[in-house]
Amino acid sequence: MFSRDLPFPQIVQLGSFLGFYLGVEYLFWTRMPIAQLTLVELFVLFLISFLNLIPAGIFSFMITSLLPNKLVSSYNEVNISSLPPQKSRQRIAMLYTTYNDFMADHAEYDIQEARKGNFSFYVLDDSTEESVRREVEVFAETNHCIVCRRNTRQGYKAGAINSWMVSYGSNYDYFFLLDSDSRASVEAIQHCADIAIRDLDIAVIQTKTLTMTSIPTRLTRSSVTVQHAYMEIVQKAMKNLGTTPYYGHNALIKVSALHAVGGFVEESNEDYKTLARLHSKGYRSIYAESAVTWEEVPPDYLSARKRSLRWSRDAVSQLNLLKYGGPEAVGFFLFYGWTTHMSNFALMLLLPIMTVASLPHLFGNGAVTIAGVMTLSVIVLWPLLALRIKDPELTLRKMGTSLFWGSAYNIPMMAPVSLQILKTSASRIVANFRQLVPGNVKSLKEEFVVTPKTTKKERSLMAVASKLKAELAVGVGIILIAWISVHPLSLIFAAPQVLSAIALPLLVYVESRATRPLSKNKTSPHIGRTPYYAPYLNYERLRSPAIQRLIR
Repeated sequence: MFSRDLPFPQIVQLGSFLGFYLGVEYLFWTRMPIAQLTLVELFVLFLISFLNLIPAGIFSFMITSLLPNKLVSSYNEVNISSLPPQKSRQRIAMLYTTYNDFMADHAEYDIQEARKGNFSFYVLDDSTEESVRREVEVFAETNHCIVCRRNTRQGYKAGAINSWMVSYGSNYDYFFLLDSDSRASVEAIQHCADIAIRDLDIAVIQTKTLTMTSIPTRLTRSSVTVQHAYMEIVQKAMKNLGTTPYYGHNALIKVSALHAVGGFVEESNEDYKTLARLHSKGYRSIYAESAVTWEEVPPDYLSARKRSLRWSRDAVSQLNLLKYGGPEAVGFFLFYGWTTHMSNFALMLLLPIMTVASLPHLFGNGAVTIAGVMTLSVIVLWPLLALRIKDPELTLRKMGTSLFWGSAYNIPMMAPVSLQILKTSASRIVANFRQLVPGNVKSLKEEFVVTPKTTKKERSLMAVASKLKAELAVGVGIILIAWISVHPLSLIFAAPQVLSAIALPLLVYVESRATRPLSKNKTSPHIGRTPYYAPYLNYERLRSPAIQRLIR
């Protein structure tokens, strides 16, 4: 139906990536006295070269997101929407997935939207807590929907979906997948379905999933702003490249395509792994920018850290997915995601060395200074590119605030993330060696981690500190290293890490004591909470084309 695009967007992305990276590397290495460098200095340069992949990747997404319509991939929702329908039947189910994190207000919103579209609504409940199971049952009795439960949690979320596929999948052409904190309007789902029936090769349609929070704090507000900017830059670039990653929720999925690859991969990182298999079978994924849906950001630091640890654990083996082929843009996205997570470990190696070692040959010329300014400018200022978008979250003031508080919370998170990467890598190496032993059939046990959706008050500052051992150990440890090494002035290299790590327990404690859910939305009684991200807009308007045009 669509011939393969000329690879111009891919050339732009790869060219901007290599141009930025090689330019920065040239500035770093061109006047470097290689013969005089110590082994420590060479190792530092190696780490810096690896870290330079991050701003180069960001820069390539920035450039690709700015391509004019005439130069982007022709495979997009606008062009597909102009094609004649290939089939008329659209049997759609909405699957609301939960594991001890049922959120009645979100579920109530979603089921009301399902009724408007005449969609079937299923709650896939893997909850083990009796109080949550009872809450789900009350919801189902009140709203007359089906609850799907299993005797085991094999395969976790992917297993729950596969179980539903066995029992009910043959009755539907598509299903729209929701997390417990997802909100999807009938208009968004119908728009996805209208695209799907015009190209039967489409297996996944990922919506424009924007974030909200019902617990506004410094952390959650900054997370909302950064995620909105991410969608307008990274995800916009993926759209211009004619494909999209699948984020595991808020997406329309074709049942027959999923059957063709044996269902969801029942492992961690099931979203990327399943998409890779779909691409290998010739199916396609597309980004529906006009279909705006919503999800909540993690409500506090500890929840955000838990999610980051899960992502980092999955990222260790993420490059293995490249063996399935698929769109080059998705392969680049996976590579960039891997380098982003691994950069935490590289930074944790770099900071102590920069603090303790004397590096006279590395930072003594202007070229290195220029390269450093280039990389830091891209890393710090990339969200500002989204200021061109008319979104209540994307203002200069909110971006500046999110940059400051996002750094205060996320810089210390490098320590536990690095530890998770080290533990996962070691576990996989040991597991691979064990598989070489004859008769040993054990494989690495996968652990499924659910990001907490609620927050709780911390009893004391010491209780918070006890949960932040890795963060505090790095902050205090770097100070001790600098003092013992008689290079206290070198602490300037690690100042952000040290200051944020020491301040973190107080920030987490204060916000846990001060947070309150936002007030009820009086204009729409059936919806529990008004979103923080746009207090002058209510959920009724979020479903209208006007707000979709505003946010695009």
